[in-house]
Formats: sequence, C-alpha cells, structure tokens
Amino acid sequence: MLTEVTVVAVSGTDPTRIMDYAENLRMWTEPVSLQLLSTVFPTVRIWPRDTTAMVIGGIHRILKGLAVQDDQWHYREILEHVRQLPPEREVVVTGHSLGGGIALIIGALTGHLAVAIQPPGVYHSLAKHQTQQEQAHGQEVHKRSVSVVVEGDWIQNFDGHGGLVQTLSCDQTSKSIAVGCHLVEGTICHLLRYCGDEARRFATCEHDYTPVSTVVEVVKELYGVMRASWQSSYIYSQWKSVALAVFVVSLILVARHGAPTLPRAKVSSV
Repeated sequence: MLTEVTVVAVSGTDPTRIMDYAENLRMWTEPVSLQLLSTVFPTVRIWPRDTTAMVIGGIHRILKGLAVQDDQWHYREILEHVRQLPPEREVVVTGHSLGGGIALIIGALTGHLAVAIQPPGVYHSLAKHQTQQEQAHGQEVHKRSVSVVVEGDWIQNFDGHGGLVQTLSCDQTSKSIAVGCHLVEGTICHLLRYCGDEARRFATCEHDYTPVSTVVEVVKELYGVMRASWQSSYIYSQWKSVALAVFVVSLILVARHGAPTLPRAKVSSV
C-alpha cells in the first residue's frame, strides 16, 4: 500500500532581502549570545541542553509576562498549514539555510520528519519556540530530523545540531569566507555526483558562484530599503515646511546674533 507523502519546502535566505537577514538574527540570538558569554565564563560551555533550555525558556516567559514577547515568526503560516494536514499523511518538511532551520523547528513542533540542508542548527534555539508554543522542552530535535552540513560552511555553526547529521565536503573551499560552501547548488551537485540519481532525471550538475555580483545585489536592496524608508518619513513628506522652518529660524538667529564672520588668513611680511 502506497502512502501519500506531502513535501513542504521552505525557502532559505534571499541575499537581496533585508528582512531575511533580520529573521536570521532573531532566530539565533540566544545561541550566539551564549557563545559570546562562554568566552567570558567558560563554564557555560559545559551546560547541558536542559540548562540552556531552562535559561532560554525563562527569558521568553519573562518577556511574555512583560507583554513584549517576540513571537511573530515567518514560519507561522507554514506551521499552521502542516498542522492542518491529515494525520494519516506522511509529511516531510525540508529547506536550505534559514529554510532548513525553520524545517527543523516545524518538524520538532509537529512530530514530522525534517530534512534540512545546511541549516544553522536549532539544538539550543528550539527551546524558545517550544516555550512560545507551550510545549515541553523534550528531545524532539533528535527524533525525526536529518541535517546535511558541509565542511567550511561557517553559517551552520551558529547553533548545535541534533538528530542525524551528514557531513559533506565543499567544492568551493577557496570562497568559503564568502559563503562559497553554503550554496545549495554545491550540495545538490555533491549528492548527485556521489549518490547518483536512480530516476535518471539529471545527467550532470555544474554551478558557478560570483560573490561580487551577490554583494552588488545586496547593496542595491539595502539602498532601496533606505530610500523607501526616507520617502515614507515625515521629513520627506513635509520637506517644504521643514525647509521653510529652517530658513526662518536661521533668519531669526542672524538678526539677533549677526552673521558669522569668516576667518581671514593672516599675511606676515618678512
């Protein structure tokens, strides 16, 4: 009997979207903070996961009590969609990078299989999502999760990994600093090269990576966000009134205190 399988794919970080960078910062604030804290207090490194889960969960319970809880995640609609699927259906949640981390979280919260490609890991950060969903801090991340990580990919080190972890080699080691080892294309090509394709849908797999063009796109997106923010600001919409007010204030200051004198160069004769 064939089982109907539903695959839910979550998109990863778009390098040209500033909001994706912000979501990454929000998702992995606590584990990065613990790593920074461990440089001052090395004993933090020997804390068991239950201790870090207690600390992270306690922080978010306090934030909830103060009505400043930060729980508006991008994955809310995906989580609700997965929960509404028929319970008899086999569900696999997958994604790359940010999408992989979200897939691991949704899989842990719903009990479905999660296959994450190069995720930052959710070993410690999962605790805050379980707290916000009012779930116990169990070992769900170990039960039904597969994480594919790549050597030289520094993004995957923001948090620890749980469950089954498979490590691959990187084919862009010379560009690892510029996230050359974090490309999903490289991982897919590696899997096709060494694991093959039984369905024979792909004959070869090649990809190219130019970090400069990616940086240019990010700068363009940042400029667009700043320009949109400026155009929507009060000063921009009322620039005539603001300019007139500045001009009038300047005239009043000049009339009261006089115009500033320009410094003159002193000429000395020999």
